[in-house]
Amino acid sequence: MSEPGIVGQVVADYLKRFPNTSSKTIAGILVKEQAPLFKSIDNAYALLRYYRGALGDRSRRQLVNRQFMRPPQPRRDPFPPLPEPKTHFDHWNAVEFPDKGLWLVISDLHIPYHHNDSIASALTYGKNRGATGVLLNGDVADCFSISNMVNRLFV
Repeated sequence: MSEPGIVGQVVADYLKRFPNTSSKTIAGILVKEQAPLFKSIDNAYALLRYYRGALGDRSRRQLVNRQFMRPPQPRRDPFPPLPEPKTHFDHWNAVEFPDKGLWLVISDLHIPYHHNDSIASALTYGKNRGATGVLLNGDVADCFSISNMVNRLFV
Protein backbone atom coordinates (compact mmCIF):
# COMPACT_ATOMS: atom_id res chain seq x y z
CA MET A 1 0.00 0.00 0.00
CA SER A 2 1.27 3.53 -0.72
CA GLU A 3 1.72 6.46 1.66
CA PRO A 4 -1.38 7.28 3.68
CA GLY A 5 -3.73 10.00 2.55
CA ILE A 6 -5.36 12.56 4.80
CA VAL A 7 -7.61 9.94 6.42
CA GLY A 8 -4.63 7.70 7.12
CA GLN A 9 -2.73 10.63 8.62
CA VAL A 10 -5.68 11.45 10.88
CA VAL A 11 -5.92 7.80 12.00
CA ALA A 12 -2.16 7.73 12.70
CA ASP A 13 -2.45 10.97 14.70
CA TYR A 14 -5.23 9.51 16.89
CA LEU A 15 -3.29 6.28 17.38
CA LYS A 16 -0.34 8.37 18.62
CA ARG A 17 -2.62 10.33 20.96
CA PHE A 18 -4.42 7.24 22.31
CA PRO A 19 -1.92 4.35 22.09
CA ASN A 20 -3.54 2.21 24.80
CA THR A 21 -7.19 2.91 23.96
CA SER A 22 -9.32 0.28 22.23
CA SER A 23 -9.87 0.66 18.51
CA LYS A 24 -13.64 0.78 18.98
CA THR A 25 -13.34 3.69 21.43
CA ILE A 26 -11.02 5.61 19.11
CA ALA A 27 -13.40 4.94 16.21
CA GLY A 28 -16.19 6.61 18.17
CA ILE A 29 -13.99 9.61 18.89
CA LEU A 30 -12.97 9.86 15.23
CA VAL A 31 -16.56 9.82 14.03
CA LYS A 32 -17.50 12.58 16.50
CA GLU A 33 -14.48 14.80 15.95
CA GLN A 34 -13.72 14.08 12.29
CA ALA A 35 -17.20 13.39 10.90
CA PRO A 36 -16.56 14.54 7.30
CA LEU A 37 -13.70 12.05 6.90
CA PHE A 38 -15.46 8.91 8.13
CA LYS A 39 -18.67 7.42 6.72
CA SER A 40 -19.46 5.45 9.86
CA ILE A 41 -18.01 4.07 13.05
CA ASP A 42 -17.45 0.78 11.19
CA ASN A 43 -15.39 2.60 8.57
CA ALA A 44 -13.21 4.24 11.25
CA TYR A 45 -12.92 0.97 13.19
CA ALA A 46 -11.75 -0.95 10.09
CA LEU A 47 -9.08 1.66 9.37
CA LEU A 48 -7.84 1.56 12.97
CA ARG A 49 -7.68 -2.21 12.89
CA TYR A 50 -5.76 -2.02 9.60
CA TYR A 51 -3.14 0.32 11.07
CA ARG A 52 -2.86 -1.88 14.17
CA GLY A 53 -2.36 -5.00 12.04
CA ALA A 54 -5.56 -6.63 13.22
CA LEU A 55 -7.19 -7.32 9.85
CA GLY A 56 -5.32 -10.51 9.04
CA ASP A 57 -2.09 -11.65 7.44
CA ARG A 58 -2.68 -10.12 4.01
CA SER A 59 -3.33 -6.66 5.46
CA ARG A 60 -0.28 -6.95 7.71
CA ARG A 61 1.92 -7.76 4.70
CA GLN A 62 0.58 -4.70 2.83
CA LEU A 63 1.04 -2.36 5.78
CA VAL A 64 3.88 0.14 5.18
CA ASN A 65 3.92 1.86 8.58
CA ARG A 66 4.18 -0.84 11.24
CA GLN A 67 4.62 1.58 14.12
CA PHE A 68 1.10 1.01 15.49
CA MET A 69 1.04 -2.76 15.08
CA ARG A 70 0.32 -4.68 18.24
CA PRO A 71 1.71 -8.16 18.78
CA PRO A 72 -0.90 -10.84 18.08
CA GLN A 73 -2.85 -11.77 21.19
CA PRO A 74 -3.58 -15.40 21.98
CA ARG A 75 -7.26 -16.26 21.75
CA ARG A 76 -8.90 -16.54 25.13
CA ASP A 77 -11.63 -19.03 25.83
CA PRO A 78 -14.47 -17.07 27.50
CA PHE A 79 -15.81 -20.20 29.19
CA PRO A 80 -14.23 -22.04 32.11
CA PRO A 81 -13.08 -25.58 31.38
CA LEU A 82 -15.71 -28.27 31.73
CA PRO A 83 -15.38 -30.66 34.66
CA GLU A 84 -14.34 -34.23 33.98
CA PRO A 85 -17.37 -36.40 33.21
CA LYS A 86 -18.49 -38.95 35.78
CA THR A 87 -17.70 -42.49 34.79
CA HIS A 88 -19.00 -44.19 37.91
CA PHE A 89 -21.86 -43.48 40.31
CA ASP A 90 -21.52 -44.81 43.84
CA HIS A 91 -25.21 -44.56 44.61
CA TRP A 92 -27.71 -45.11 41.85
CA ASN A 93 -31.17 -44.87 43.31
CA ALA A 94 -34.51 -44.82 41.64
CA VAL A 95 -36.25 -41.49 41.41
CA GLU A 96 -39.54 -41.38 43.23
CA PHE A 97 -42.20 -39.01 42.01
CA PRO A 98 -44.36 -37.30 44.61
CA ASP A 99 -47.54 -38.16 42.74
CA LYS A 100 -47.77 -41.94 42.45
CA GLY A 101 -50.10 -42.19 39.55
CA LEU A 102 -50.03 -43.04 35.89
CA TRP A 103 -47.34 -41.09 34.05
CA LEU A 104 -47.05 -40.39 30.34
CA VAL A 105 -43.44 -40.81 29.18
CA ILE A 106 -42.42 -38.99 26.00
CA SER A 107 -38.91 -39.42 24.59
CA ASP A 108 -36.89 -37.80 21.81
CA LEU A 109 -38.92 -34.68 21.05
CA HIS A 110 -35.94 -32.99 19.32
CA ILE A 111 -37.38 -29.48 19.54
CA PRO A 112 -37.36 -27.40 17.23
CA TYR A 113 -37.57 -30.27 14.70
CA HIS A 114 -40.55 -31.78 16.50
CA HIS A 115 -43.90 -32.73 15.02
CA ASN A 116 -46.72 -30.81 16.73
CA ASP A 117 -49.47 -33.24 15.76
CA SER A 118 -47.57 -36.22 17.20
CA ILE A 119 -46.96 -34.43 20.50
CA ALA A 120 -50.59 -33.32 20.70
CA SER A 121 -51.71 -36.88 19.99
CA ALA A 122 -49.46 -38.28 22.75
CA LEU A 123 -50.70 -35.69 25.25
CA THR A 124 -54.33 -36.43 24.35
CA TYR A 125 -53.66 -40.15 24.78
CA GLY A 126 -52.13 -39.55 28.21
CA LYS A 127 -55.00 -37.30 29.28
CA ASN A 128 -57.62 -39.81 28.12
CA ARG A 129 -55.83 -42.60 30.05
CA GLY A 130 -55.79 -40.49 33.23
CA ALA A 131 -52.08 -39.65 33.33
CA THR A 132 -51.22 -37.52 36.36
CA GLY A 133 -47.97 -36.19 34.91
CA VAL A 134 -45.66 -36.13 31.89
CA LEU A 135 -42.02 -37.24 31.98
CA LEU A 136 -39.84 -35.95 29.16
CA ASN A 137 -37.28 -38.72 28.84
CA GLY A 138 -34.23 -37.19 27.14
CA ASP A 139 -33.43 -35.54 23.82
CA VAL A 140 -35.99 -32.81 24.41
CA ALA A 141 -33.89 -30.22 22.55
CA ASP A 142 -32.23 -31.00 19.26
CA CYS A 143 -28.70 -29.64 19.35
CA PHE A 144 -28.06 -30.15 15.64
CA SER A 145 -25.47 -27.36 15.34
CA ILE A 146 -23.24 -28.76 18.10
CA SER A 147 -23.87 -32.47 17.62
CA ASN A 148 -21.02 -34.92 17.01
CA MET A 149 -23.37 -37.16 15.07
CA VAL A 150 -23.44 -37.03 11.28
CA ASN A 151 -25.53 -33.94 10.55
CA ARG A 152 -28.18 -34.57 7.96
CA LEU A 153 -31.36 -32.61 7.52
CA PHE A 154 -34.29 -34.60 6.22
CA VAL A 155 -36.94 -32.42 4.70
